[in-house]
Amino acid sequence: MQEKESKNEPPPIKSKTWFDRSDLLSILAIVLSAIALCVSVYETGILKEQSTMMQVQQKASVWPYLEIVGSYQYNDRIDISFAFKNKGVGPAQIRKFQLTIDDKVFTDYDDLGAYFRKKLPGTNDLSISLSSLGGVLATDEQIQVFHLNMENYPDAIEIVRSLEFNYEICYCSIYNDCWYLNNELEQPVAGCQL
Repeated sequence: MQEKESKNEPPPIKSKTWFDRSDLLSILAIVLSAIALCVSVYETGILKEQSTMMQVQQKASVWPYLEIVGSYQYNDRIDISFAFKNKGVGPAQIRKFQLTIDDKVFTDYDDLGAYFRKKLPGTNDLSISLSSLGGVLATDEQIQVFHLNMENYPDAIEIVRSLEFNYEICYCSIYNDCWYLNNELEQPVAGCQL
């Protein structure tokens, strides 16, 4: 009878191992997911860096650069002119311009003409032009902002040479990167205010 009872008994339960096959596959899936996450974060950093470089290159591809072009001629006539030339690779949006002579700001032709007629009383033949800058200066475009042409007479050259010409200009690229330029320096600025 005892033999019969042993046949009806359930088979002995095997001791369960710490990990079975499904647990190992789950852990492997988690490890692979973590590696994929790390790779994605790293690639995101690379893409962000590339995007920043592309923005810098894009801005550099339209970078304006204004240069002052001056001309002084002292012969039988005195001829002085100032012009700005865009030597950059993109257009320059002129936002502000100011011409100062002997610490006096000139904004129109009439004031400038009266000043020179007072400063140079010995001349009867005086030609002056003053352009108001504004708008856009294309690449390799030049605009004359000041021109003085007059007859030479005794002491005229010394008077003209004693004049202190100063200019201030603020210009921007099409991406609103701005620069300030005067007689002494050129520097990037956040915006154009003189």
